[in-house]
Amino acid sequence: MLIRGKYVLCNPDIGGASILENAAVYIEGDKIGEVGEFTRLKEKYPQSEVLGNGEQLVMPGFIDGHSHGGGLTPLQSGTGYDFLEKWLLDLALNTNIDPYLNACYSAVKHIESGCTTMHHYHSTKDPAHLEEEIEKVFRGYQDAGIRLAFSLGVKDQNRFTYDDDQFAAMLPPYLREKVDPVMRYDQKAVSEQYFSLFDHLYRKYNGEGRKIFFGPMAPQWCSDELLRSIQEKARNYNNARVHLHVLQTVLQKAYGHRKYGKSLVKHLDEIGLMADNVTFGHAIWLTEEDLATMAATGTSVTHHASCNLNMRNGIQPVAALKKAGVLVAIGIDDKGLNDDEDYIQEMRLIHKLHRVAGFSFDTPTLSGEDVIKMGTVNAAFVTGFAGIIGTLEAGKKADLILVNLEKVMEPWMDPRVPLLEAFIHRTKGTDVDTVIIDGKVVMQERQIMTIDKDDLFAEIARSASKGLTPEQQRYASFLNELRPYYNEFYQGWHQQHYDPYYALNSRN
Repeated sequence: MLIRGKYVLCNPDIGGASILENAAVYIEGDKIGEVGEFTRLKEKYPQSEVLGNGEQLVMPGFIDGHSHGGGLTPLQSGTGYDFLEKWLLDLALNTNIDPYLNACYSAVKHIESGCTTMHHYHSTKDPAHLEEEIEKVFRGYQDAGIRLAFSLGVKDQNRFTYDDDQFAAMLPPYLREKVDPVMRYDQKAVSEQYFSLFDHLYRKYNGEGRKIFFGPMAPQWCSDELLRSIQEKARNYNNARVHLHVLQTVLQKAYGHRKYGKSLVKHLDEIGLMADNVTFGHAIWLTEEDLATMAATGTSVTHHASCNLNMRNGIQPVAALKKAGVLVAIGIDDKGLNDDEDYIQEMRLIHKLHRVAGFSFDTPTLSGEDVIKMGTVNAAFVTGFAGIIGTLEAGKKADLILVNLEKVMEPWMDPRVPLLEAFIHRTKGTDVDTVIIDGKVVMQERQIMTIDKDDLFAEIARSASKGLTPEQQRYASFLNELRPYYNEFYQGWHQQHYDPYYALNSRN
C-alpha cells in the first residue's frame, strides 16, 4: 500500500527539515517499508493500492499520553467539572456503561481526530471484577483498532482526603462509623493483589504492539512502601514504565509540605522513585528545584491543557519545563476543550496557552513543530513506544494519518509561512481524512472501518439510560451528609505564597 501526499512529515523531532514534497510512504505488512518520491515508489511498487489524492499531508499518527478511557466525558456522565478534590467525591456517581462500549467509544473519538495510540490509565469502581473489566477494555480497543498503552492503577491510602485519620477525627460519631471501614486499607493485601494482577497482564499482553506499565495513582494516595516496591519491580519487567499523577492541584502542593516539610517531587526523589522510566501526569505546581530534579533524573511529564482548565487545576509551566530539559508529551485526560477528543484542538490550545511565558521580545514560545513533537515523538516515549512509532521511517510501525489541507490553505497561504505553523493555527480534527494503524486502514474518508459507529452509539445510549444503581443512590445520600465536613477539612490549605511562572495580569 502506498500513502501519497503533497507533503510527508517524516520526523517531527526535526520538524520542517524532514518534510518531503510529492512523496509517499510504502507500507509492507504492519511496517513502513520505504519513504520517498511518489513517482519513484509507484514505479517500484506498481501493484500497490494508493491512498491519498496527492494534495494532503501525510504525518505520524498522534499519541494521547494520558487518558482514563472515558468514552462518555464527565459532563456526559453527569458529574461535570470542578476542583479535583470536590469532583473526586462525585466520581462514583458517573453514569455506568459497559467497559467494552466505553473503550470502543473512547478509541473512535481518538481515531477520528488522528490518534493512532492512546494510554489508558485504569481505575475501577468494582475491584471484585477488575480482571474481567480489564479484559473488556482490551477487547474494546482491539476491536476499534487503536494501539494501546495501559497503566494498572493502584492506591493504598487516603480514600477520602489527603489525611483520612485527621478527617475522620472531625466527623460526628455516626459518620465516623460509616467512613471508617471504607478508609481502612490492608496495605499488604493491596500490594500483593496488585503485583499479582500486574504480572498476569504483563506476561499476557505486553509486547511490541501493546505496553503494560505501573500506575500508582499519586503520592498522596500511595504509601512510600508501595512506590518503592513499584520502582524496584519495574526493573524485573525490562524497566517497565511508571506513570502517576503528581502535583495536579495546589492542595497537593500543600499536602507535600504538611506531610513531609518539602516538595512532593523532592520526596519522591529521596525515596528512589524518579528515573527515566517515570512520567508525571499534570505536574503543575512545580518549583524550580523540582524542574532541575526532573531533568537530572530523566523524569518526563504529560501536559493536559484542557483538563487542567476544566478542573481548575492551573497551567503547567511548559516553557520552563522545556527550558530545563524535561520531556513534555500531550495527554487529553478525557476532558478536551470541546468536550471531545479533538487532538488537533488540544495541540492548538497548548500552542496558544504558552505564548505568555514573559513579555520580553526575546521570550521564546512554542512553535508548531514543538507542539507536534510533543504529540508524536515525545508521546511515543512516555507510552513505551519510543523507536517503534512517532516517525515515518523504514522499519517503524505503520501508524500514520492523511490530513486534508483545503481549509488550511484556501483561499491563499503565503509560501513564506512554514507548513507546520499553518497546520497548528488552522487545522481541525475533522480535517483528518484517513488513519492507518499497524498497517491497517481504520478510518478512510472520515468513515470508521473497524466497527459500526451507529450501532455503538445505540448500545451506549441503552447502557447509559439505566441510570444510577441503587448502591450509587445510597452513596449520593451519604455524600450529602459528608460534604460539609469535607469542605471544612481543606479550608486554608490553598493559602500560601505564589510566585507564578507566567505573569498574566496585575491586581495593582
